[in-house]
Amino acid sequence: MKKTKQLMEGARTKVSSLKTSLKNNMLGIVAALSTLVPATSTMSVFAAVDEAGLMNNVLDVIFKIFRYIGILLLAWSIGMLVLAFKNEDADSKSRAMMMMVVSVVLIGIKPLFTALGVTI
Repeated sequence: MKKTKQLMEGARTKVSSLKTSLKNNMLGIVAALSTLVPATSTMSVFAAVDEAGLMNNVLDVIFKIFRYIGILLLAWSIGMLVLAFKNEDADSKSRAMMMMVVSVVLIGIKPLFTALGVTI
């Protein structure tokens, strides 16, 4: 029992001394690093960002999404047009043709915007 108390007391002493030395070392590191900070109170940090490249990447993703949606709509409208011709329904034919035009515009929107000079 007495030996356990002695071991515990020795461990507490070592932990306390390690804590004190760690605290002193950390204070020294903080003091050394504080000399590296400029004296001004406000400091601005600017990241090097390529805005044009970022915008081009975003536009490329948007144009790809439009193109894929256009392809799906084109397949859907062709199926609708075939069914409209089978049923001889003029209203369904016009809706299918209108959807085909919209899908072709969605597929070709990137070259359209590039030709108009809208893209960066």
